[in-house]
Amino acid sequence: MNTENNNNEMGAPAQEEKKFTQSELNEIIKDRLARVKEQNAVKESDWLEFEEQKAALDEKTAALDARAAEIASKEQALACRQYIMDNKLPEQLLKVISVENSEDFINKVGMLKPFIRNNGYVVPKKSSEVYFGDNYRDVFLNKQPHKPRNYNIADNE
Repeated sequence: MNTENNNNEMGAPAQEEKKFTQSELNEIIKDRLARVKEQNAVKESDWLEFEEQKAALDEKTAALDARAAEIASKEQALACRQYIMDNKLPEQLLKVISVENSEDFINKVGMLKPFIRNNGYVVPKKSSEVYFGDNYRDVFLNKQPHKPRNYNIADNE
């Protein structure tokens, strides 16, 4: 024992192990579990807040996507209307042909152009009627009497 006292007096640490009772050990474990649960609770509340923010952003994104689709649809319809106005075609074509895609609309109207006059529709012809165009129609609408030429046959001899 004398040697133990000498070691303590010289400054060497005593090697005493601290022994815990079962109740102290249980208390330490409870404290650690409480701290871990508290940390997890903070993380869980952060997660719930994140989920709420994500849901709100998803709703806003869906609303913006719907608005963008509506604007794109209006732009297509406007492009079709502009094409009709530029080519002086009847506006009824906008109601008859889908205006969802302006390229399809222009192709379909292009197929119908030969059947449409500048100021309206071509009147359907009877099966035996021949179309000569506007120049021939103007001649017959003139209503001036025909004046035959005078040929002097004696002068040609």
